[in-house]
Amino acid sequence: MKRLSSLVVFILTAGFLHAATGYVVNGRIAGLPDGPIKLQAIFDGAVLAETTAKSGAFTFKQDGEFVGNHVYLAANGLKRVDFYLEPGTITLEGTATGGTTASGTLSNDTHNLYLKEIAPTETRMAEIRVQLRTVTDAALKAKLTAELDHQYSGVYYPFRRSFAYQHNKTILAAEFLSAGTGQLTYADFKELLSKLDPATPTNWYTDRLKERCEILRTTDFSQVAPDFTLPDPAGRQISLSSLKGSYVLVDFWASWCAPCRQENQNVKKLYAKYHAAGFDVISVSIDESREKWLKAIEEDKLPWHHVSSLTGWKCPVANRLGVAYGMSGIPYTLLLDREGKVVGHNVRGESLERKLAEFFGAVLDR
Repeated sequence: MKRLSSLVVFILTAGFLHAATGYVVNGRIAGLPDGPIKLQAIFDGAVLAETTAKSGAFTFKQDGEFVGNHVYLAANGLKRVDFYLEPGTITLEGTATGGTTASGTLSNDTHNLYLKEIAPTETRMAEIRVQLRTVTDAALKAKLTAELDHQYSGVYYPFRRSFAYQHNKTILAAEFLSAGTGQLTYADFKELLSKLDPATPTNWYTDRLKERCEILRTTDFSQVAPDFTLPDPAGRQISLSSLKGSYVLVDFWASWCAPCRQENQNVKKLYAKYHAAGFDVISVSIDESREKWLKAIEEDKLPWHHVSSLTGWKCPVANRLGVAYGMSGIPYTLLLDREGKVVGHNVRGESLERKLAEFFGAVLDR
């Protein structure tokens, strides 16, 4: 309840007060079979509304406040159609086999502009992917792979970010800016949110960004990390606060995560070097399978504390401390000092080694 209250206060003070009120979706899709049709959220498939199509026509309507979203139509015989659910009257026109467009509201009209402007980049990326499936020459394959990487990192994502800043009153702006935020700090997130127009109608993506910003506020540098308690493999309850007095790496991982398993070996080396001096580790698994979790611990020979709710990406501890599906990947880490204050975000590999050398170098040199 305390966290929810602080989130509400943050949302109010951030100035995002423009409630989404009322929508109408009028569809005319040639060749659409008669029968039920649903509106579902792009992100998780949640069903937001249902109606019936007849002779290719259908209408979704809601009065009053609602949370906007990026959605798609689901019906038998229909190639997936996606659009932005927001206040106003949205018109969907096309055919059941493809080519349906959404228009009539700001986000949907802006999305049509985006699709037109990004088309050359997406066409080139598709061409490269086709070539990579058939090319056998190693040098050519390396060249194409490098070009595809450049198209993503140097063209595609920068364009989406720039487009979002330019069209910052739309749902797609918040959606585009949600990607690749796993490394951002609280200060970074405040800056990102400042790019969005406060008049943007209430929507799932902006709400998610604001919630993550509040989470990062509680795990910002010099903040005492929120305490948590989870069971270890033997069923014993272990609290983060019980490890105060040591420098603690809070490590979020999973048995199926290859980068996590690789980083385990680096942490093992540092644990062996610095544990006696006061370095400890608590690994929070976002596995769902107890068997796979325990097998990974045994295979990697990990000697520190292990806990898990075995609820996957929905792990409340992981979510509360910054792990969010689609926004931050794993491994995801927080490094805490002896008082439990955050002194590092996502430190691993050489960066973790440098941090620990900084903290423990004088101790080991005595």
